[in-house]
Amino acid sequence: MPLCSSTASVAIPLDRHSAYWTKNGVTQFARAAHVLGIRIIYARSPQAKGRVERANRTQQDRLVRMLRLAGISSIDEASAFLDAGYIDEHNRRFASTEELTDVHRDATPYDLDNIIGHEEERHVYNGMTIRVRSCFYQLLPANDLLPVPRQRVVVRHWLDGSMHVFWREKELAVAPCAERLASAASFTRQCYYLTSILIRRCTGLPLAHACPCNVQRNRYI
Repeated sequence: MPLCSSTASVAIPLDRHSAYWTKNGVTQFARAAHVLGIRIIYARSPQAKGRVERANRTQQDRLVRMLRLAGISSIDEASAFLDAGYIDEHNRRFASTEELTDVHRDATPYDLDNIIGHEEERHVYNGMTIRVRSCFYQLLPANDLLPVPRQRVVVRHWLDGSMHVFWREKELAVAPCAERLASAASFTRQCYYLTSILIRRCTGLPLAHACPCNVQRNRYI
């Protein structure tokens, strides 16, 4: 993300990597850039692609070696290294600022925690629960206003690893739903058991050989 010292760029040139561009939908990077008002200029000509690749090659070669020499192997240490002077030194040596006006914008008004991260939508089940990454979460009644079932909420995963649920840009209180997990596992076991009995009756196989996975492997279904 083109952010440095609480400032945001006006535009940024990028190649058409899958992290930045996709034919269907919008990538997480493009979504965050749009919210921050950053215009993405996708490189299409060989000359534009060359400029992007030269900048990437400089960072991938120079920065990686400097991190190795400094004994840095974690993201937090690398971030501190960048702020400690690497960015200023890099700009001093390679940036061309003659007769150019700094057009970076102040990023302080933006809620960067909610913008820079992973965002996805989830629909609300009848039991006022949502499912995120194979886990169920209960929408707590402590919220002033709750969505009705079949409406969609926004789930945001911050860079610190925490998860936050929003509806109409208002954060909702949620809690892991252990009962829903247990009932879902029990329902899955019941489905497999009933399917096994049905397959045994249709194929005449013993119950031990009527497991759906075995039957599928032996192409009985």
